[in-house]
Amino acid sequence: MTWLSHLLPTGSDLRRRASTGDHGRLRGREGRRRTLALERLESRTVLANVTVTGSAITGALTITGDMFNDSFSIMESTTGTVTVSPGSGTPTSVNLTSRPYTSTFKVKSISVNLPGVISFYTVNLMGPGKTTPTPIGNVSINATGANVNFTASGVNNTGSLTVSNAAGTGTASHAVLTTAVDNCTFPGGISITQNGDAISSMELGNDNTALGPVTVSQGVGNGDSIILNAGNTFAVTKLIQGAGPTSVTGIGTADSIVVRNASVTTLAVTQGLTPPAFPGLPPTSLTGAMNSVLIDTLSVAQNNSGVTIAQGDGAGATTTITGVTTPSPLSAMLVTPGIAVTQGRGAGDSASVLNSTLPGSISIIQSDVAGSPGDSAILSGDIVGATVTSGSHVFVLTGNLSIQQGGGNRDTALIGALTDGLTADSTATGNVSIAQGNGGGDSATVSRVTAGIVLTISPYFSGGNISIFQGSGSGDTASVLNAMAANSVFVTQADVAGNILGDTVTINGVTAGVLLPFIPFNYGNIVVQQGTASGDTHTITASTAVGRIIVL
Repeated sequence: MTWLSHLLPTGSDLRRRASTGDHGRLRGREGRRRTLALERLESRTVLANVTVTGSAITGALTITGDMFNDSFSIMESTTGTVTVSPGSGTPTSVNLTSRPYTSTFKVKSISVNLPGVISFYTVNLMGPGKTTPTPIGNVSINATGANVNFTASGVNNTGSLTVSNAAGTGTASHAVLTTAVDNCTFPGGISITQNGDAISSMELGNDNTALGPVTVSQGVGNGDSIILNAGNTFAVTKLIQGAGPTSVTGIGTADSIVVRNASVTTLAVTQGLTPPAFPGLPPTSLTGAMNSVLIDTLSVAQNNSGVTIAQGDGAGATTTITGVTTPSPLSAMLVTPGIAVTQGRGAGDSASVLNSTLPGSISIIQSDVAGSPGDSAILSGDIVGATVTSGSHVFVLTGNLSIQQGGGNRDTALIGALTDGLTADSTATGNVSIAQGNGGGDSATVSRVTAGIVLTISPYFSGGNISIFQGSGSGDTASVLNAMAANSVFVTQADVAGNILGDTVTINGVTAGVLLPFIPFNYGNIVVQQGTASGDTHTITASTAVGRIIVL
């Protein structure tokens, strides 16, 4: 019996109503009341679907997702064919079927477009192996605002990899991006970009880009992470956090960048700095705190800038760099790779560069402001600068070790080694210097350091100054211990009258200058100059100067 038969009278009812007339119809209505009945239809499940199209003429393969939560894999072959298959998890069809799609032509490029602004996408790109090439060129993954999980493994293409998830316009469109690219070769480079305010995680391991650049950029989400695991060989590499639109939920707090056992042409890290609002204006800083950078064992190319780290104004930023080197043998070069760390105005920042050997300079600049808890900076076990012989000529590659700190109270700076043996000696062909601002209670130490180099021809030395400068704060301390300067040693404290505490200078086991065939004017001195505060003290012991020991 169909649902319609419940609503229609039976055949006997029709005959009875015809014979009884209106009275019979009335009696029939009184004796029998009809009701409506609804039946549940069978359920309908709408599968997520990706549409795959291609051109045998151009070799372009295009994969377009829908507004649902798509999950699919892309498998490349050595012959250039590509198979697109439904992934695990969310049921996803390919061209409205449950069967995989395999190209009938040699694919030259792959483009994946994910249009859903709040959808969840899972995309897996696979190849025959890192050292097994395919004729496929560029691969691009593009989304706007969605939640994207992308992995690539064992891919060896002739072009580049581009993954992008831009911030959407809706309140729920945060552009979440999680990527893992491992054991891949993309000679055209790798670009992974997310500029939303949601947490983002990006990992690359054992990848190779030959001469192709690598850019990994994240937005303003809290807790973002970039990890370059062991085995990566990259050209010019840029790692960026905090490159996103203004957000009420994301301020770039507790972001982290880790680089381990890698080789790059250059490495530039920017953390907690947003792009300038107008061309020509300096970048502004996010308020996010506790950002961190860790670099452990890195090789940088000769004749390039080396490593640069820039962190914003968030408090508690940390940078730890260990074991940065450049390949040998060294050659005469116009640009000598070094390390430059810059931290903003936040309180309690710390930076250290340890056991690194480079032909250029190593510097730490911290810009903490007056009144804030102090920053900490350490350069230890580092060797900077070198000499290069070319025929009968000797070239000195000048390398300096320097720390500059701002006006915060209780800043601490160390270049060289501590007596506890936890840090190591340092050597520079140029100068060694510490400069601190006007905060009180600052501490500066240069210990077991060799500055400058002695030459066999005129001018017979290069670089060779050790200097400490401290500002007008009260109770600063400066120490130069067991150090050798090919030129002079300078300690200057500019404390002012009325300070509660005087400053202190300690010089012990220091040698200034060497006996040269010709002694230049004002060469080989130890100079101590203190300010006008009462209670200043200085101690000079077991130290020698080719020139003079001067206390002002």
